[in-house]
Amino acid sequence: MIRHELLVEHRRNNHFLKSRRFRPSKDLIVIGTTRYASVRLLGSNVAGVHASIEFRSGKWILSDLSSTSGTWVNEAPIVEYEVDSPITIRIGDNEVNLFPRAVEDDLFDSNKKSLAESEGPDLFHQVVRRFNGQIIETLLLRKDHSYHFQFGLRHEVLPAPKSLQWVSHTFGSNIIQQRLVKGRRNSERQGLKGQLLKKGDTKAVVVGLLMFMFIVLLSQFQEDQPASPVQPDKNKITQMIYDAKVMKKRQTKATQMGERVVRRKEQREAQVAAEQKQVDPNSGARSIDPKKPGVATSKVVINKINALGLSQLVGKISDRASRTKRLTGSSNSTASTGVSSLQRNIATFVGDQVGNVSGSPSPGGAAFGGVGTKGKGGGSTEYRVATGLAGGGVGSGVVESLDEETIVEGGLDREVIAKYIESNLGQIRYCYERQLSGNPTLYGKLRVKFIIGPTGAVIQQQIGSESTLKNALVEGCVLRNVSKWKFPTPQGGTQVVVTYPFLFRSTN
Repeated sequence: MIRHELLVEHRRNNHFLKSRRFRPSKDLIVIGTTRYASVRLLGSNVAGVHASIEFRSGKWILSDLSSTSGTWVNEAPIVEYEVDSPITIRIGDNEVNLFPRAVEDDLFDSNKKSLAESEGPDLFHQVVRRFNGQIIETLLLRKDHSYHFQFGLRHEVLPAPKSLQWVSHTFGSNIIQQRLVKGRRNSERQGLKGQLLKKGDTKAVVVGLLMFMFIVLLSQFQEDQPASPVQPDKNKITQMIYDAKVMKKRQTKATQMGERVVRRKEQREAQVAAEQKQVDPNSGARSIDPKKPGVATSKVVINKINALGLSQLVGKISDRASRTKRLTGSSNSTASTGVSSLQRNIATFVGDQVGNVSGSPSPGGAAFGGVGTKGKGGGSTEYRVATGLAGGGVGSGVVESLDEETIVEGGLDREVIAKYIESNLGQIRYCYERQLSGNPTLYGKLRVKFIIGPTGAVIQQQIGSESTLKNALVEGCVLRNVSKWKFPTPQGGTQVVVTYPFLFRSTN
């Protein structure tokens, strides 16, 4: 019997990726980028359904399916190629090696005795039917039964042979082989099992069942024993998970961050307690009543305001409002005519906590509630410095795309992806400028890797390890915006893998 098979090896950039073995069937072996392909390739020069391989008339036939870049064999494009020896196919930057193979197995050698010949005295009529050298039917009949089959319009009947040797008959492309073989009936084996059961002791079976039921009932009343803990050092899987270097680094970093938060909290509490003890009752500030711990002095409140950054917040809000012409720029204007509700609430809070502090706004700043957005309030020298609201600016920056470092793999052109990202670059710049106000020195490169699905929507996104920006808030904002993008539909309904770098720099 001749058995055909085809070994397919896939390589890309001189790296082995995978191999598969195929046998003749009615289905085509499809090569392309679609996920339904038998041999799936990657690259911009590979079509969704690029080429096919089929088994026809005892040979493997390679066909190019009208692809744009073509299918190359021996440095030449092909339309249809007969694979009768090992060849190498080049599609884009992919290399596919084909190894055809024909194996001839003689399963029915007349010189070999079958296993059934030595297992029992009964004879059976064995029939093997071949078509073009391949077995298409095998039968095991009774020793006196003839073999019937239809050959064209004729009905052929072959009587059972008389010996254990093979007898062959040829009908066109059909070859019928017959012989007698020895074997044992299943009925005798079933009778042997019945005899063994009859010889068994019935009492022993009953006693065994009773013991089994007693053990089951006894186990229900026993207390559950605590399970022994898993030993990671004795289990390779748990050892890879729990002893990995990456997990250790993350655990160490999380522990250090937690310790820093606790230390900062303790330092702030100690600083507030020290300041409360140093309050001078003759300086004009309200004293602390030990029986009323909820009452704080003006100096403590001012320190809290500075610690919370309210001075910087009010200054930045005022600067933004003046730039967008939502506040009156005159130094004589009051907050009631142009200050937002957030500014009025902050002013009320400061006034209630600090007390009657007169405002002396500097030129260009808008005053509200007796406190200037820029400048220092009146009062004693000790509080004049503390009550001045600091000025602030709104961060502005530039986001640039690095085309030379862009990587695109799939059914979309690089220009189409770059044009779409350029139209949505304002979303990325917003993420950067929002954090730039609080961190003016924020600068670096962010490499975003995402996958475009068959419909054009982004189905997966992540930040590359080569990024140097190192700001979790900017990275999270960028990933949220990228997940909402919808590109044009890729060719062939395939996925597109994109690596796109952004360069962030401040213009302040």
